[in-house]
Order: sequence, then C-alpha cells, then structure tokens
Amino acid sequence: MATREVGNNLREQRQYRKARNRSEGDDRGQNFSVKKRRKMDPVFVEKWDAAALKELDDSAIQEKIDHEVHIRDGIVKLLAACHEEVQALEASKNLLTINARILALMALLQRHRAKSVLRRKGSSSTSPLDLDDGDAPCKAQLSLSDIRVPLMWTQDDHNKTKTEQHLYYVFCLLKLDGQVLDTALVETDESETDISFDNIIVFDNVSHDFRLDIEIYYTVSSDSAANRFTGAMRPLRRTAAGPETPKFILAGHTQLTVDHLNDSVKSHDLKTGLYGASPLATTSESSNMPQLALWGQICCRLAARPACVEEPQMNGFLEIQMRTGSQFSWCRLWCVLKHATIKCWKSKDDSNNKEPVELIEIKPNMEIADTISPTFQQRHILILTSQMPEKEPVLASNSDEEYARWRDALYQAIRDVTAWKDSCRQEMNIVYPKPKRLPSVETKTLYDSIEVTLSCTTDYVKNDAKRRPLGELKSLPAESPSVECTYDIWQRRVPENRSFRKAKRQAGDENRLLNYETTI
Repeated sequence: MATREVGNNLREQRQYRKARNRSEGDDRGQNFSVKKRRKMDPVFVEKWDAAALKELDDSAIQEKIDHEVHIRDGIVKLLAACHEEVQALEASKNLLTINARILALMALLQRHRAKSVLRRKGSSSTSPLDLDDGDAPCKAQLSLSDIRVPLMWTQDDHNKTKTEQHLYYVFCLLKLDGQVLDTALVETDESETDISFDNIIVFDNVSHDFRLDIEIYYTVSSDSAANRFTGAMRPLRRTAAGPETPKFILAGHTQLTVDHLNDSVKSHDLKTGLYGASPLATTSESSNMPQLALWGQICCRLAARPACVEEPQMNGFLEIQMRTGSQFSWCRLWCVLKHATIKCWKSKDDSNNKEPVELIEIKPNMEIADTISPTFQQRHILILTSQMPEKEPVLASNSDEEYARWRDALYQAIRDVTAWKDSCRQEMNIVYPKPKRLPSVETKTLYDSIEVTLSCTTDYVKNDAKRRPLGELKSLPAESPSVECTYDIWQRRVPENRSFRKAKRQAGDENRLLNYETTI
C-alpha cells in the first residue's frame, strides 16, 4: 500500500509539473527549463553543461531548487517503503546526492543575490564571472574517467574468512560549479585491493578556474562477505523503531584544478576529515561503523580540451623579422596561430605537407608592444615581450585590418595559455561515454523456429511399400529395427470410403444433366 501511494503521489507531481511547464512556456522564453535527471549508469553517462547554472537568474534557480525538493520528498517516501537492502542502498545514495545538490543550488542563489546587491550599490566586482566574453579565456571540455581508489588492508584483514569479512558499498560524489553528480554504487570487501568505477563524466563549457571536488562515501552491509555472490536478496535489519536504513560515511575527499590536467591516469592525494568537504558529510568517528582502509590516494584521468586547440585562431601572411648572422631581415611568411604557437611557412601550400620554417611560441603573461615602423609608415609592428632573456619575436602587417585581427588573436592566445597552461599546447583525448546497447531480441516467430524435415517424392514412392497401418505398428514392439515411419506434410489424406463418395458424386452429376434436358 505504501508503494502504491508513493507511486500515485509521484504521478500527480509529474502531471502538475507538465501542466505548469506547458502553461508557462511562453512566459519563460529562452530561460533554462528544468529537466528530469537521467539515472547514472556505469556504461552510459550523459554530458553536463558546467556553465548552465551560472547563466540562470534567481527565479530559475529557485524553480530548480523546488524541483529537487519534490524529488527528495519522493525519495524519502520510497526509502520508508523499502524492504530489501539493495533498494535502501540506492535510495540512501540518491538522497545524499539530492541534499548536496540542493545545498549547492542554495549557495549559488545566495551568490547571485549578493552580486545583485553590490550592483545596486554601484560597487565593482573583480570576480571572473563579471568579465566580458572577449576578455576572458576560452572555455573547455572536461572529461573524468578511469576512477580507481586503492585500498590498504592489514594482514589480519586479509587472513579473515569470508564470514568474518565485511561487505562495503562505495560511491563517489562529484561537484563542479553547482553541478552535483554521483557514480555507480560498487561493493567490495577485505579481499580486494582497489575499487574501480566505470563511469565517464564529460562537462561542457568549463572555465579555467574550475574546482572539481571528489568525495568518497561508503557504508557497511549487515551481512558478511560470504553471501556476496550468492544473489540472495538481503532484507533490511529491523529494530524496535523500524527498519534500519543505510547511512553513508565520508572516507576521503580531494579537489582537482587546472594544475591536475593530464592526458594519462595520475594519482592525487586524498584528505580525511570534514574540513573542505560537504556540510552533510559525517566520518566514522561519530559512528560504530568499520573504517574503509584507504591508501590515501585516488587515481583518475582528468583531461581538458580548450576551444583554442580545436581550430586555428588566426592565419594569414605576416612579415617576420629573422636573424641571418649578425643582421636582421624581413621575410614574408604564411603564419598559422594554433596550440599557442605561431607556425610559419614560405607559402600557404607548404603548410599541408612541409615542416614550418619558423616557430614562435606564445608564453604565459606575455605582453604585446605595437608601434609603426620608422622606415615603412604603412607597416604595423607587433613585438611579443616576455620575462625570458631571449630574442623578442617581431611581427609586422601591411594593413590596418590585418594588424587589428592579429593583435586581438595574440591577446586571446596569451590569455588562453596563461589560464589553461599546457592544455593549450596538446590535444588531449576526451573520452566520451559509450551509448548503452540493448540486448538483441529474437524476431523469429514460433512457426519459423520449428524445423520440419520434408521428405522427397521419390523417397515417398520408394518407401511406400515399407509403411504399415497404425494398428499393425501399435502391435509391434518399440525396439523393432524393421519399423520405418515417415510423414510427408504435402501428402493429402485419402478417406477410407473414397469409392462411395465418388459414386455418389457421379450420380448427382447425371441427375443434374437430366433436369437440364427436361427444361429444354
């Protein structure tokens, strides 16, 4: 009855939200629409837009908070109706994720309101969010995969029998710019040395100052590890107050930034304790639950691909000042700005199949000094200055339009390489989640699946003499080797009184012929 009541309440809330979205769709215009979150699957995970929440106004954020509160109420009712441990584990994990998401949205709403108050007072803010799109570094795609948590059990834990070992359930909570996600729930015991998560999470429109928080939560089953692979459904442990719901405890957490980006799997240090973790987190010190023995590190692959590495930021002909011996001369070259490097060729066609003749590397915190050549008044000169004791690259263009385009592109390249560092110089492989493939369904009908062996006509005539009546076959023993029974589905059944029916049909034809002659 409780499950049916919860299902009816969720159905009513779903119908109410659909009607409200349909009636307010014209008023909202292009505002952010609240969508139902897809359940995370170990094989398929959808992409998330990291900048989606930053673009919302206060009313849209409040609407999203109300939506998450309705989901939390439904999870609380489902948790009260659970009778098996697996159901309660998933419900408790989702409840922790929903509560963390509500707190993140409330913090985002508070920052938006504080920013609006400062704007009313006329004060300026130096937050990166207030920068114009033309003055900010480019956005990037962020991919998190190959998550693995090493474990460090003691020798006594390894020597325990399966009945003495505990059964742990572990998952990771991910937080980035107000987005809160969770991984799949993985079970382990003292016989395993690490925990692997198959989830692949991709974020779009990630800014360079991102902070990716990873928190590891676990709980201990009421059953031992001996029944781990039996497949039996474990009921919830019941107390005098009712069923005992699982409670997840924080094992460790870490924060990843742009400095941790790498194209391969790297290990990162884990912190213990509540400092820097979610306000909802609790540790094993406040409970009697066994502690998950972490090694103290987490391994993962965090890769980013900024938008500046996708396509060339600028290309065209430039005058490059090159040194020949002790003298400097100008050389007109085809230049392409990509991967924080200006590659130069003698002609445009050489850029497809030849190595560049000159490479100018864009370094962080470079400055651009522009001037006009004293000898050639129509030539605009760009000088790239840096703190490194080396020759400063000198570029020149012959038109005002080309000069302005190259100057803006170089300023943007300097901002990008200063923000994203080495990620601008290489194309990291962004691992995308694979779509979940449904199992193939057998489309053959029952008629097609039945195999019937058809006997040939010649075999039927040849073996006709060997056939025996049914009564004679019944009288023969079953182990008789001389009995051969065949069946031809194309053979018409001949009735026993065939001669009687034929004579009757001929008599009927004669009577009809006589009646026809008498009428004439």
